[in-house]
Amino acid sequence: MATRMKTIVKLIGVNKSFGSLEVIQGLNLTIKEGEVVSLIGLSGCGKSTALRFIAGLEQVNGGIIEKGFSRPAFIFQEPRLLPWRTALDNILFVLKDRIPDPAEAERVAMHYLGLMKLERFRDYYPAQLSGGMKQRTSMARALAIKPDLILMDEPFADLDLPLRLMFVNDLQKILKKGSETVIFVTHDIRDALLLSDRIYVLTAEPMQVKEELSIDKGTRLKMNDPQFIDLEEHLIDLLKEENLSKIGEREKLLRLSAIEPQTRVTVKDISGGLEVLKYLKELGIEKGTRLTVIATKAIDLHFGPISLKTDQGKVIISQGWADKIYLKKEGEILPLLRLEAKEKGIIKTIEGGKTVRDWLSLLGIKASGEVEFHKHISDDTLVFKIEDKEIKMGEGEASKILVEERGKLVQANYLEQGESRRIVKAFRGIEFLDKIVGKEIREGQEITLINRRKNFYIPTKQGSYIVAKIGEQLITIGHGVAEKIYVV
Repeated sequence: MATRMKTIVKLIGVNKSFGSLEVIQGLNLTIKEGEVVSLIGLSGCGKSTALRFIAGLEQVNGGIIEKGFSRPAFIFQEPRLLPWRTALDNILFVLKDRIPDPAEAERVAMHYLGLMKLERFRDYYPAQLSGGMKQRTSMARALAIKPDLILMDEPFADLDLPLRLMFVNDLQKILKKGSETVIFVTHDIRDALLLSDRIYVLTAEPMQVKEELSIDKGTRLKMNDPQFIDLEEHLIDLLKEENLSKIGEREKLLRLSAIEPQTRVTVKDISGGLEVLKYLKELGIEKGTRLTVIATKAIDLHFGPISLKTDQGKVIISQGWADKIYLKKEGEILPLLRLEAKEKGIIKTIEGGKTVRDWLSLLGIKASGEVEFHKHISDDTLVFKIEDKEIKMGEGEASKILVEERGKLVQANYLEQGESRRIVKAFRGIEFLDKIVGKEIREGQEITLINRRKNFYIPTKQGSYIVAKIGEQLITIGHGVAEKIYVV
């Protein structure tokens, strides 16, 4: 008699909405123990949202989620390693409450580093590892806790093709040997075919199952297999249908960025991911919203950072972030960069994700807070010494490092020449610095300003933003976000 496989996750008629925008509608999925199941669909259709409510990170609006797991592991698109811990210590960190004996914990950690061919990199910090090595370490950390469900959200998306194929090949071998249950979100058809026992093809929003495909259990396809080629062509055709359907709908609509002033419109569609939808909902914009475009205004945007005064004192932010901040001044909604020296305003909105908003709030820059424009500053080159290494940064980059001075958090820009402080916090775990300067920088390290090389030229460019009205409420929308809003 055949053994009946345990159900690990079952979604029955699940719905998810953001205001009037229905993202997921009547979603039905079943994942059995030991299966690798891929969810594929167009970008922004809701795949990652589905993973989040399976993991309990997001609430649904309707339907039932039955869970037969208790120890999930989540592998994200970015590795999310602790930058101040080595590869080995990142794994030991998740094992400390599971394996009390330090020697046994290290043995287990080294076993999984070995599976990922990382034994000799055990003492390397994330900043010293390549992108592929970081993601392998993240995978080893997930496997080490022996999860009963692994949720993978496009973990190969940031890897170039050779690295991705190597990673997929190694993971294919590991999954074939083990009995892990995996839900794998991807828009890459080949990754899905190489790893999966079953594939759910999902529609554009409102997302639901378009088709379910099964691959012979116990078989892992290769790219030159006839079955692989046939399935790949079929999946391409299914996604083309969805894409053409979405394009066809949007071709009948206008982008908000193209609307003439004093025109009343209705929002019919919004492109972009979950962060865009959430941000626009905060502004009061969702499907069905009626608004009037009041004006499209040009603005001279200064390249380079700016200095502001907040309730926490003087702070510096990069031009890219300043461009996302809108405030109210004397009844008018303006971009922050329209202010002149000593002018003040109350922040109304900050375009961007939660990570950016949380960081800015550390500097006293948050919705309803008052800021005073101090001045545009030149993007000087700051030369720092960190653990006997010289590292060059611009003002904008240095502004994303916080040090402690007299019990307060201060940006590294404000260090005096020759002054040393400990790094307390850095934006996004300092991964941005790894990309910019290619050096190892960690919280807790000592940082010393060696010198500052002045740059007296502050160039400008032309930009624009839209002022609109919803009822009696005035709002401002940057040109880039307005491009994502489709109206009639």
